[in-house]
Amino acid sequence: MSEVDKFISRIEDMALTAANKRVSVFSDFIDPSMQLLAGREIGRYKKLDCTFFGGHNFSERKVMSIFCDEEPEKEEYPIAVLKSEEPVDVRHQDVLGAILSLGVDRSKVGDINILKEFIQVFVTKPIAMFLVTELTKIGSKNVSFTMCDIDDAIEVEPDFKDMNIIVPSMRLDAIVCNSFKLSRNEANMFVKGGKVKVNHMPVVKPGYTVKEGDILSVRTKGRVIVDSVNGSTKKGNTKLLVKKFI
Repeated sequence: MSEVDKFISRIEDMALTAANKRVSVFSDFIDPSMQLLAGREIGRYKKLDCTFFGGHNFSERKVMSIFCDEEPEKEEYPIAVLKSEEPVDVRHQDVLGAILSLGVDRSKVGDINILKEFIQVFVTKPIAMFLVTELTKIGSKNVSFTMCDIDDAIEVEPDFKDMNIIVPSMRLDAIVCNSFKLSRNEANMFVKGGKVKVNHMPVVKPGYTVKEGDILSVRTKGRVIVDSVNGSTKKGNTKLLVKKFI
């Protein structure tokens, strides 16, 4: 059974529990592509609905809630917020690596925000106190965490760099090529090699038509949002504003 099949099976089990017991049922943290998949799966159940929350409005990794009647309040989600007691000069992957080295599964960890004043980490509640006790080093740096109320979480809005590009068409390979300064052949290979996602789902057709508002992610290169079409050139090429995540 593939990982996707296993995931869908878990969603089906959660849906049955929510329907039979008429309670809200929560997943662990899931990434955006799985959120889309899970949302479509719950759409098959007429009496159920679902929603996602990761700690604040701009969270990427989120916990899914499946429910019959009322959408749960954010305080009901099994999410804890950990904050370091001091700023630490580390990278996102350093923090995640330190947590995973303690035997914690990736699904138990949500977004990690490296802020000027402190590090903010969203985790599932059952492992929160374990991490407060055991997560005392990130690389060679000493660190100490405390658990905070979900209302004290800091919203971290993504930073973007505006880029004006010109493309011959709205083909995926053309936009990848110009957004990430690749040759057309390189962009084509990235797409065909399964390294490009549109709105968090893999797309392997270079000729796929991109629309305004689409999020493109290219493995090892980054992500952009296709913000708007801003007219055309005299030669008939399309002017685009894209926002690149930084």
